[in-house]
Amino acid sequence: MPKATILNLIKEIMKPLEELHKVAIHLDFKPANLLIFYKKKQQKFGIFSAKKTEPNFKLIGLDGAFFFKGRRIGKICDEEIENHRFSVSARYAAPEYLNNEISPKSDIWSAGLVIYEMLLVNYSNAKLTLFSRPLENINNIKESVDKIAELYRGFAITNKTGGTGSSNLVGIMRDSAELHEIGSQSWWLRYGEVIHNILNVQLNAPEIAFLLTNMLNNEPTKRLSAHEILEFLDGHCVPKMKNAKEIPLFGTTNVSFLISSLNAEIKWFKMHYEYEDLYPKLTGIRSMLPKVKDGQKMLLKMLAKRKQICGQ
Repeated sequence: MPKATILNLIKEIMKPLEELHKVAIHLDFKPANLLIFYKKKQQKFGIFSAKKTEPNFKLIGLDGAFFFKGRRIGKICDEEIENHRFSVSARYAAPEYLNNEISPKSDIWSAGLVIYEMLLVNYSNAKLTLFSRPLENINNIKESVDKIAELYRGFAITNKTGGTGSSNLVGIMRDSAELHEIGSQSWWLRYGEVIHNILNVQLNAPEIAFLLTNMLNNEPTKRLSAHEILEFLDGHCVPKMKNAKEIPLFGTTNVSFLISSLNAEIKWFKMHYEYEDLYPKLTGIRSMLPKVKDGQKMLLKMLAKRKQICGQ
């Protein structure tokens, strides 16, 4: 898909969430709860006109949503969490779910991962679409989405049955699997392929990648609201940044760190033939990283021209 089409899809995904957040938190935002339909729009080209079909989304799965009941809300209190019947998909669950600190920004985190899934499909050279995939590719996509979520959360979330499907809130838990030190050999073995996917998004759509870094921030208060995301995509504002010289790829990990880490480890992978499939991907990542860094510099210069801070 062209970048303009992707931007429009993201806007259409965020519009129903913007409306919902005036009255409720969805709590289980995922592709299965996005109903896509198409409407025809009349467009004029000089003296000519034609009907263009555009995708639109409706949110479903509202049976587990939390409604504000006429009051403003920052986050749901513990008593309300205990009394509400949540339905949460561990795969798309924001990190704060584990601390029962749930707010509309929790939906924003989930939406960021859904958008990443869409981009993952678009830039993987696979002949797939987000809502219609050949069965043989579904597991690979799910595994990649899970790993991307781990990178942004800093840990994995599963439900108590060991999967990442739907569960109630008390049924999800932090995965007890050993954490990999960022940049270590075991870390590159686990995440090397999805790092390649993340860098593809950075190279092809740096503005969208920047937005996703905000949406998937571990600190809910630093995430833009649905309304602010639409304002950002329309070029009206920029998230608050403290003299940013480099944009993190995920968490606090930036391109400079990955360049240093990969240079230190890549010789080891070259010498071990059991990783011969991974080594070419790592060399590809090494060649992509400086290009991503240059692209980020250009993006920061462009964003610096926007005087309005989102939400202010």
